[in-house]
Amino acid sequence: TLFGTGSRIQNYIDVHDIGSSLIKVAERTPESGLYLLGGESYSNLEVARLCILAANGGRIVFSEKADPADGERWLVDDSMARNAFGHNPQYSLVQSLADMLR
Repeated sequence: TLFGTGSRIQNYIDVHDIGSSLIKVAERTPESGLYLLGGESYSNLEVARLCILAANGGRIVFSEKADPADGERWLVDDSMARNAFGHNPQYSLVQSLADMLR
């Protein structure tokens, strides 16, 4: 079930990638801040479609409730983390969804 139009775009990161990056940070403390970010951003509608594909079925239902963040684009730049301590997400959202369903 999606609120609004499902158009809000946001970033996702797998817990495995968080763990890997924390190890890198422990080995080499970055000079300024710590930013753990996924490599790709998806709209809520895109995520719902990926869930259906991963589950091999299902349907999207639009709620009558609005999403106050509809249309917002939370696009992030993870270059600071990549440069500071070699942050490099290895798990895609598609893979993470498949892992959760298993």
